[in-house]
Amino acid sequence: MIGKASSIALSGLQVASARQARSAHNVANVHTEGFQAQREVATEATPPPGVRSQATPTVHRAPVGYAAGREIIGSNTDLSTETVERISALHAFKANLAVVRSEDEMQQALLGIKA
Repeated sequence: MIGKASSIALSGLQVASARQARSAHNVANVHTEGFQAQREVATEATPPPGVRSQATPTVHRAPVGYAAGREIIGSNTDLSTETVERISALHAFKANLAVVRSEDEMQQALLGIKA
């Protein structure tokens, strides 16, 4: 049986995973002309409990250059921001996983007491 804490933590795991995937997509397109990086933002899930993620554009300005007589708009992906995002998402994933494990341990202990 999944408790309320685990339900919330499982949605947190999904958001952390989406953040990792979005960051990887941004990094993979760092050299794609005109690419606009996005960020996954956690919002309250409806119906609660839990969270869900939503992609939003980043606020970084894309670099502009010139080649072969034409203007080239680069990707606005900032690699240092993406590194911080991946580290933060990893820690969020670990924290939510710890909640799931703790609730599982509590349920196992409760079953041991009832038996």
